[in-house]
Amino acid sequence: MVVSRWRSLHFSDPRSAIGADGRATAYPHRSGAYPPPEATSPAASAYLTTGTEEALDWTDTDAAPDCDAATAGNGDGGPEVDNPKRDHLAPGVLLPHPPVAATDLSRPSAARVYDYFLGGSHNFRVDRQLAEQVLAVAPWVQDVTHANRRFLRRLVQYLVTEAGVTQFLDIGSGIPTVGNVHEIAQQSAPGARVVYVDVDQVAVAYSRALLEGNDQTLVVQADLRDVGVVLAEAGKLLDFSQPVAVLMVSVLLFLADDQGSYELVQRYVEPLAAGSFLGISHVTDEHVTGALREQTEAVTAAYAAAGTPVVARTHEQIAAFFAGLELVEPEVVALDDWRAGADVQTSDPAIATLSLGGLARKPGRSVRSEGA
Repeated sequence: MVVSRWRSLHFSDPRSAIGADGRATAYPHRSGAYPPPEATSPAASAYLTTGTEEALDWTDTDAAPDCDAATAGNGDGGPEVDNPKRDHLAPGVLLPHPPVAATDLSRPSAARVYDYFLGGSHNFRVDRQLAEQVLAVAPWVQDVTHANRRFLRRLVQYLVTEAGVTQFLDIGSGIPTVGNVHEIAQQSAPGARVVYVDVDQVAVAYSRALLEGNDQTLVVQADLRDVGVVLAEAGKLLDFSQPVAVLMVSVLLFLADDQGSYELVQRYVEPLAAGSFLGISHVTDEHVTGALREQTEAVTAAYAAAGTPVVARTHEQIAAFFAGLELVEPEVVALDDWRAGADVQTSDPAIATLSLGGLARKPGRSVRSEGA
């Protein structure tokens, strides 16, 4: 388990919990427990285990995403399943999927909380509870999350249109949302191949259902620390003798230095062909002071209390992940400063610098085979 740099904190503020409708309400937290296990719906666990819609009571908003029965499918409280991909991003519509290994819904998932921040519907009460807790003290977290998506979009566009890369390994890919790597890459290069990797069973299940029939994509369930497993599975679709872009967007913050985070990144880079790329985004608190410092510490503490600790790093520490590689201009900068385009939405400069990103190339002359 990742160790947080800051103390653990259990909020007692009424804003720190949400009710069955997914909105913030008073919730009596118990010391040392976050959140109470009984807050999780048995129906949700049954759905994840069996993969069948019949396991869900769609009037149970703990089990379903943020929605009411009228938006949950066919109007009678159950989802339409004639076309599993129908409105896959609409509120309240869960995709049918193969059985998922037992999922602990007594604790939030970083992937599902991230989905909530992006306005997605593939999250549960336990995830929304942490998300609302975070937003109660730091509403700007949502802005930083959307900045990450904009950064990812520009990374992929640059890699395809300017660097000529058509193979991607997206580690910590999370829940499928509009503007995923394959959508961006395949707009310009229909033959682009993308491997998504996430440890969260729900993220993997939804990804596989969404991408069914797309033989240019592969979804792998694995921990990013299992480098051998990730690379072996990715090798079923990607040709590692050709350039590959490894993307680690907003994921390395969940690894502490004592878990060998820098060595782990190097293990991903070493087998890559010359001309491959590494893209990273990461939170930082290097120049944060005053009230904003208190907010960032409260956010970090909330994640730690939820069992998903995060660590912020300095500019120098983030740049160190690119050791031995050639940084692409403008090197490691605030996300919205990296090759900013029309998609950038002006925000508070202090907030904009809370997450940094960069892209670097593995030195050497790449030898591309036809179709790579």
